[in-house]
Amino acid sequence: MPSPWYRNGLYVASAVLCSLYSASAMAHKLAPSLLEIEEVGKGTYEVVWRTPVDTRTFPEPVLPASCVEGPSTAVVVGSAIERRWRADCAGGLQGRAVEVALLAESRTVAMLLFSPAGEAVQRKILTPEAPSYVVPERRSAESVFRDYIRLGIEHILIGADHLLLVLGLLFLAGSFGTLVKT
Repeated sequence: MPSPWYRNGLYVASAVLCSLYSASAMAHKLAPSLLEIEEVGKGTYEVVWRTPVDTRTFPEPVLPASCVEGPSTAVVVGSAIERRWRADCAGGLQGRAVEVALLAESRTVAMLLFSPAGEAVQRKILTPEAPSYVVPERRSAESVFRDYIRLGIEHILIGADHLLLVLGLLFLAGSFGTLVKT
């Protein structure tokens, strides 16, 4: 058990660090786009594209060249524009790439929800560095687990604000063992 002086010193040091960092800390706005693709028949998909209105450049979904897109409807829903259409893709989307263009220019990410008929929904975060996703024939549980672990670790390591939160929780808990138990 650490001495009271040591513990108080840690509190003071963390308070000083937090006050120095707080002047430049800003919460990042979370306004990702959402691409939902649901298989409603063999090779036929209902597509919903929702993207924030307040972006300078609007990212756009790009389906494979073999897909024929039907007419679309667009409405404003809250702070987003939502577009819906039907796409007929000969041979389906499995094994083909779905992309969201202009993610880097809009400085955002997109969440892809792909719902194959009779199977579990596949989720993927598309980023400016990786704006496309090849729809697999079938995803294994191990593959899904790896994706979520990687995403979680990446999100924690991206910002110092996340690490300071964990440090604050450690001080509140008193010890690492207590923090792990909770």
